[in-house]
Amino acid sequence: MDDIIKRVIEAILEKKGDDVVLLDFRDMEKHFVDYFIIATCENFDHMEAVSQNIQEKLDEMKILPHHIESKRGGKWFLMDFGYFLVHLFTREGREYYSLETLWGGAKRREFKDGTDT
Repeated sequence: MDDIIKRVIEAILEKKGDDVVLLDFRDMEKHFVDYFIIATCENFDHMEAVSQNIQEKLDEMKILPHHIESKRGGKWFLMDFGYFLVHLFTREGREYYSLETLWGGAKRREFKDGTDT
């Protein structure tokens, strides 16, 4: 896991993002990104705060998102940084989209309170 991915996970945890999961696609035969970083937030305002913290931390490293997608009051927030995507969900949105199940073949790492579990 590189320093950029670590910085994103730290930024999520700093703002109390929950159930942080890193899906690593690099060993899969066909993949369009190296990583998904997935986290749960309490509501849309919480997703915005977490995404803002991620952007601030990566701005320090001169890394800008290619694309950000969200809908005010929505259940999902997407940040595309090229080789990795950050998915922030409400609990309901995370259950509905179930990315961990959909991409079950990827290596999975979980993070809580800054530690790898």
